[in-house]
Amino acid sequence: MRRYIGKTVDGYEEDPERILALHFGEHRFVIPLDDGSSLGPESAHLVGVDESGRTSLRGGMWIW
Repeated sequence: MRRYIGKTVDGYEEDPERILALHFGEHRFVIPLDDGSSLGPESAHLVGVDESGRTSLRGGMWIW
């Protein structure tokens, strides 16, 4: 996942019972969301950016 820090998400797929897939140009990063794949209360969280492009809760926050 570290290779995607600072990259722009071009698209996504979400199946709340199965996966969250993030698209980065030619790359696709898949996060399993099924109950058997997570060891804690969340599988992933994403924080959006503000008007200046900096990470900020004003840009939204999503938790799966």
